[in-house]
Amino acid sequence: METIAALDKAVEQVDVAIEKIKDEMATPGPKNEDHVIRLEYALADWNCAFAFLRATQKQVKLHYRKMKLLEQ
Repeated sequence: METIAALDKAVEQVDVAIEKIKDEMATPGPKNEDHVIRLEYALADWNCAFAFLRATQKQVKLHYRKMKLLEQ
């Protein structure tokens, strides 16, 4: 169960990072094109991390459910 808690926390932290990048991108005002590109790369990277963590989280939860069934 520690694994699930750690994955839940990691997913939450990545989600927060994604929201911070989106907020920075939405901030009005002039932006340097290089900075915008870096933000878009960062957002893409964090979205990949989020997808991987969510998939891993689901697999681990399914594994624990399967193990509980086998114990019965």
